[in-house]
Amino acid sequence: MSDPFTPPPDVPLDDGARARLRERVLDGTGDAASRRAWLLPLAAAAAVAAVAGGTALVVAVDGEEGSSGPTAPGLSSDPPPLDTPTDEPTADPTAEPTDEPTAEPTVAATADPTGGTPTAECVREARGVLPDGVPVATLEDPRGTTTFFFAAPGRYTLCDTHGGRATVHHPRSTAGGGDRDPFEVSTLFHDGGLTFVAGGLVPDGALAYDLTYRFPDGHLERSTTFEAGDHDLRWWVVEYTATEGVLVAPGTNQLDLDPIEVTLSLSGTQETHELRWALDTCAQANHGC
Repeated sequence: MSDPFTPPPDVPLDDGARARLRERVLDGTGDAASRRAWLLPLAAAAAVAAVAGGTALVVAVDGEEGSSGPTAPGLSSDPPPLDTPTDEPTADPTAEPTDEPTAEPTVAATADPTGGTPTAECVREARGVLPDGVPVATLEDPRGTTTFFFAAPGRYTLCDTHGGRATVHHPRSTAGGGDRDPFEVSTLFHDGGLTFVAGGLVPDGALAYDLTYRFPDGHLERSTTFEAGDHDLRWWVVEYTATEGVLVAPGTNQLDLDPIEVTLSLSGTQETHELRWALDTCAQANHGC
């Protein structure tokens, strides 16, 4: 009995058999079973190669070791866990509080002309015009606020929010200025119309101080005089918003309009000043006319 584990001896092929086998391979005359016997090992080898290539790609990108070449932009070879905090600054609970306003406070309208709260927007905008100014008096109404900021030695400005944004005037001296300077108005165009604002310090000893502004559309606006805060100072404010008429009519050229007429009544006497368009109607310092 022959040994079943011993392979049979090789049987040499004669030249004719070798020729017939070569012709079947070259001209594809082999049967389907023979062709499948050749294709199956090739397909299996290709699948193994694809899996091996994919594994190698994963290791190259995500592996901690053995990676070669630069990391692609936006990828990290060692990404942080999802709960790792980012580099965004966080609040320090031990830090000292600052006086910088962080949110717009809610300001309730009041009928009391002797007190009020300056808005955070005005505090911020006034610092850019009068850095050492402190709010000393605020006049509030349902449409907005007017706050005066005072700085030693004897300089002040006002910030007004009528018209939907903060308008800060150029600083003035308590010593006064030219004839028209104290009465100049700021001009703000907005969706609701055109807003004019003027304001200043009531001179010492002026017991009866009254101002009226007559605009080219015929409107007459009278000043409001008030005092507030710990400073022994009195202030006056004029605010007018035109929503119709020649001041807001399309195509109007203000330079062709009559000037704004200001009448000052002081201790039984009167004086009149005319405000020239563009020259005396652009008192704001933090935005254009």
